[in-house]
Amino acid sequence: VVQGELQSRGDRSGHVEFRATIRGTCHVLRLPATARERDGLLLVRELALEDGEVGTQSPVEELTFQTKFIGLDRLGLTVTAQQVEPDHTVLTCVPTTAAVSCAGCDGPGARYDTVVRRLAHVPYGWKPTILEVLVPRYRCRGCRRVWRHPITAAAPSKGKLSRDAIMLAVKQVVIDRLSVARVAANLGVGWNTCNDAILAAGQELLINDPGRLDGVTTVGVDEHC
Repeated sequence: VVQGELQSRGDRSGHVEFRATIRGTCHVLRLPATARERDGLLLVRELALEDGEVGTQSPVEELTFQTKFIGLDRLGLTVTAQQVEPDHTVLTCVPTTAAVSCAGCDGPGARYDTVVRRLAHVPYGWKPTILEVLVPRYRCRGCRRVWRHPITAAAPSKGKLSRDAIMLAVKQVVIDRLSVARVAANLGVGWNTCNDAILAAGQELLINDPGRLDGVTTVGVDEHC
């Protein structure tokens, strides 16, 4: 859901223009006419269905908008499909970063298969958002070694939260003083999963900073320390 102002009601191509401010920058978005305005909000996920049709397929314009709006382009991902459920949203993504060569012999690899990696992401629309990343695997033509396409820009190795979700969790605990249980519920993950990600990020961003206590005169201790 994006706050903004509808500029035009539709054109011959079946699109509307919508002016919105995203992360402090004003954008004029050209979206499918199936989007609806409600109380000043543009619902880009509300799609019209023909009688007897089952399910929907999102327009390319909507998926491109989602990729940029939720910041997946910064994580090296792009949205290819979406599934909106009553209690969560699933976004199917593929990497946009370049493939790497074989770590054993530095030779080229051929596409072998695809594995799915699920990551909890920043909630949008007041419910958990899950990224289903379709990660390609490659096989070296020379030594036959198999490896995965790296997606470390999106999430730490073996992590279950995207990097944006980790930063949100750290900020909510450190700045907003929410409990780990509350943050985990917002992200749709377990307490241990959320706590491990927060501790790892805190170690890297806060504890390992040699100047973290510069100018501090009093330190308070609570259950998150």
